Amino acid sequence: MKLVSLIEQLFGISVNKLDILFNDAKLYTFHKNNNTGFSLEYRKTPLFFKLSYNSDTELDDSKKNLIVNLLETYVEFPNNLNSPNLLKCINTLDNIIQKENIETILKNIINQLTANNFIECAGIYFLNTKLLQLRGLIYHSKSMSENSYLFKKEIIEIKERNELSDILFFEQIKKITSLNNIFFPFENYGIGVYTSNGPVGLLIISIKSNQELFIENILSFYSKIIALAFEFTSTLKKYQFAIEDLNFFKENMYRNSNLINMGKLTATIAHELKNPLVSIGGFTNRLIKNTKDEKTLRYLNIIKNEVERMESLIKDLLFYSKNLQLTLEKVNLLNVIEEALSILYEKISHNDIDIKLKIQKDIHLFIDKNKILQVLLNIFNNSIDAMKGIDNKIEIISKTSNSHIILEIIDNGEGIPQENLAKIFTPFFTTKDHGSGLGLPICKKIMEAHKGDIKIFSDKNGTKIQLYFIKEDENG
Repeated sequence: MKLVSLIEQLFGISVNKLDILFNDAKLYTFHKNNNTGFSLEYRKTPLFFKLSYNSDTELDDSKKNLIVNLLETYVEFPNNLNSPNLLKCINTLDNIIQKENIETILKNIINQLTANNFIECAGIYFLNTKLLQLRGLIYHSKSMSENSYLFKKEIIEIKERNELSDILFFEQIKKITSLNNIFFPFENYGIGVYTSNGPVGLLIISIKSNQELFIENILSFYSKIIALAFEFTSTLKKYQFAIEDLNFFKENMYRNSNLINMGKLTATIAHELKNPLVSIGGFTNRLIKNTKDEKTLRYLNIIKNEVERMESLIKDLLFYSKNLQLTLEKVNLLNVIEEALSILYEKISHNDIDIKLKIQKDIHLFIDKNKILQVLLNIFNNSIDAMKGIDNKIEIISKTSNSHIILEIIDNGEGIPQENLAKIFTPFFTTKDHGSGLGLPICKKIMEAHKGDIKIFSDKNGTKIQLYFIKEDENG
C-alpha cells in the first residue's frame, strides 16, 4: 500500500501534499492539489516533513503523534518495510514471482536505486571467475542515459588485489576511489553479489551528496534482492527444463520399459535443483525476518511455499531414483499403524473420519520401520483426501495367508476411475493439482524391497489397498 493511501485510510483524511526530507534531500513527495486545509509540520534533525490535508476537523494531538511515528518509521532503514527502498522492492518481488526475465528484473532494481535523490547512477557488473573479469551488465544514470549501451562493453580486470577484489572476495562494502570512468564520475560505493556458488557480480552506486548513513543499508539490501533474482530465475529455468524432460518420459513410459536412464536423469535433475533451492529459501527467510509490509510478506511467502513444494518434489525424485537400503528390525505391526495415525490425528479429526482398527495385537514383522511408516502415511493421506461426503470411515484390517501377513486399508471415499487404475503405479501420473505422481510408485518400490507387494482395488464406493508382508520366518 502506498504511504499516502495508508495515511488516508488510517486517519480518515484526504492528503493534498506530503514532503519528506532527510538532510534536506527529498525522500518522498506527493502533490495532489494546492488546497491548504489543515497542515502538520515536523522537524527533528535530520528529518523534516510537511503534511497538508483536508478533513471535517483538525486532527487531535494523539492522531498527529501517530502520523509522526508512522513517518519516522517510514524512513528507518532497513529495520522495517515501510522504508521507501523496501516498498519499491515489492514490484521487484512481483516480477520475480511472475517469472520476468532476469534483464527486466535487474533493470527495475537499478531504476529503483537511482530513484533515490542522492544516487546519481548505479550499475551491476557480472563476474567471470575464469577470466577474473568484471563485465558491464545493467546500468542507469539520471543524466547519461546513452551510457547504458556502452556499459555492456565495459570490462574491468581484477587479476591483482585492489579495492574491487577486496569487495568481491572479502565480502566488504567499500568506498571506491580507484574507479574513475565515465559511468561512475562521483563518489562511488560497491558491494558484491553472492549466490550459493559464491560471488557472481558487483553492484556500484555513484552519489553526489553525503549520505553515508544510508549507503551500507541500501547496498546490503539491494545486493540480496539481486542475488535472489539470480538464484530464482536460474532455478526456474532448470525447473522448467526438468518438467519438460519429465513430461517427455511420462508420455513415453508405456513404450519404454527401460527405467534406468530415467532414474539417472531424475537424480541428476534433483541434485542440480537442490542447492539453489536451499539458497533461495535462505535468502527468502532472511528477508521475511526483516519485513513487516503485508504485501511484501505475501510475495515472500509465495516464494517460500513454492520453494518448499519444489524441495518436496526433489526429495521424492531422489528417493525414487536411488537403490533402497533397508534397516530391518522386528516391529509390532499395530504399533506402526498407531504411530502413523497419531501423526495424522489433526487431519483425521478435521475431516471427521471414523477409524476402525481390526489388527491382531501379536503380529510382528521384520521390516524397515521408517520406510513402512512412509508407505502407511502416503496411503492414509490418499484415503483422507478421497473423503468428500459425510459418514467418512477407514477400516484397517490384518489377515494371514500361508506365506504373508496382509494389511488391508479400506475407505469409502470417491474411488479411483477404472481408466486410471492401470496407471497409478506409473511414475509422475497424478490427478492431484499439486501431486508429484511419485507417492504410490515409492510405496510399491518400498514394498517390493521388502519382498512384498501392494495391490489396489477401487470403484465408485471406495478403495481397498492390500499390503503384502512376508512372514517373519520367511524373511529369515
